[in-house]
Amino acid sequence: MHFKEDMGVIERIEFERLRAGEYQESISDFRSYFTHPLPRTRGHTFTSMEREMDAEKSMDVEELFAASEALEDTRSMKPDTEVRKLGSLHVASAVAKKPDAITLLEQVLTAEYHIPVRVTRIRDLPQTRKKVKEVCILKGNALGRVWVLHDDPKVLYKELVVSYFASREHVPTGKPLAFSPDAPFKADIGILGGSVIEHAGDAYTELLQRLERAPDVMLKTALGVASTLALCHAGLQKSKKSLSDYGIDAPRYSFEHALHETLGRTLNGEHARLERLAHALYCPARSYMINHGDVHTGNIVTMTAQNGSTGPETLIDQFGIIDWSDICTAHPIRDIVDFWVHHVRAVRSIFPRYEEAWDIFIAEYGRASKERTGNEFRSPRVDELILHRVQRDVLELFDPARTDPQDIADKARYHAWAIAQNLQAYRAFNPQCTSAAVEILADMLAPFDYLKEPIQRMKA
Repeated sequence: MHFKEDMGVIERIEFERLRAGEYQESISDFRSYFTHPLPRTRGHTFTSMEREMDAEKSMDVEELFAASEALEDTRSMKPDTEVRKLGSLHVASAVAKKPDAITLLEQVLTAEYHIPVRVTRIRDLPQTRKKVKEVCILKGNALGRVWVLHDDPKVLYKELVVSYFASREHVPTGKPLAFSPDAPFKADIGILGGSVIEHAGDAYTELLQRLERAPDVMLKTALGVASTLALCHAGLQKSKKSLSDYGIDAPRYSFEHALHETLGRTLNGEHARLERLAHALYCPARSYMINHGDVHTGNIVTMTAQNGSTGPETLIDQFGIIDWSDICTAHPIRDIVDFWVHHVRAVRSIFPRYEEAWDIFIAEYGRASKERTGNEFRSPRVDELILHRVQRDVLELFDPARTDPQDIADKARYHAWAIAQNLQAYRAFNPQCTSAAVEILADMLAPFDYLKEPIQRMKA
């Protein structure tokens, strides 16, 4: 199957129909595993089917899919329940019709992997902010996994193109399947696979919760993400021309624009004050490169490794990164601060006395960046670092995606206290801008009773 044919099939897959519990394979499919040999795994001998596939790698998808049909021929069966016998094994199975969306997805993946593929489990991924389903698959004798994304075709095309070129530059991210940036793209779903997806572990925040009694190790996880960000920035910068050639824009980051996109949605009618606040907290960038643009903990993927004696183990120093819809051009400190602020908030929800090690985190990013690019990372001055922290905390005050009132209040209170603390430190460098920022923030946040104490701290 060529990319054009792939896309024709993908466009017919209904994302909402990719869900578990709609059907179950019958015992005839189980029997087919014995009557139709599977492709070889380590220690097995070649079967006739393997020889054909080795001899003809470009085998037509219809032939390949015909082999997979032998494993999962339930579409023509009437919804019913019956007991079948295989030797001494009795299995009761429902043989309801398999949803077309799953059949089509299996067809695409069969062509992509050049081996019959069968979907074995589907579940939502709630840790991401996008519509994403994790699909477990059986490839021969091995289990695998892909993610299926759902979004507007233009947004999705950007995500897949960036993933495509970033993964080619060894950025640890998902690899688009059944996709080519040269082929027309009109689908509202995309498929990601590759090593990062295959070995994805728990959510990053869940990893931190498992380290509740080891706050020093929580710092080690952050250092692993610092290395990942260095790989990310180096790979994106190498992909800059390719991204531009395919119409992928990485606009210049603007703190003022970001203010209007976040606080502006909550603080209606405050556009003039937001402009003044952006001016008071302005910090020019000394250099620019392509940034990820949204490095919250949900976009950090934990990784697992297989231990022969104990099974899968979650790594604490290796991570992947996903979601490329907000790439922008900025100083790399923008992404570095973005992650660090999210990391510290997550850690302090578990271990409130967590002491920051901001300098160690930046030093690790610099080390990894030099190792990858050969260039020294020029960290901003101390006053600039403080200002970037204040900017990030201001942007995090109100998240338009949050709806629970208590959750909104708790998050705003946390970041307001952080702003107060960092503005006090910044006052020693620029008292005039600090006073202006405090006055504007105090006026804008006055209507929120739960922010009275941190506002008073700002004014102190």
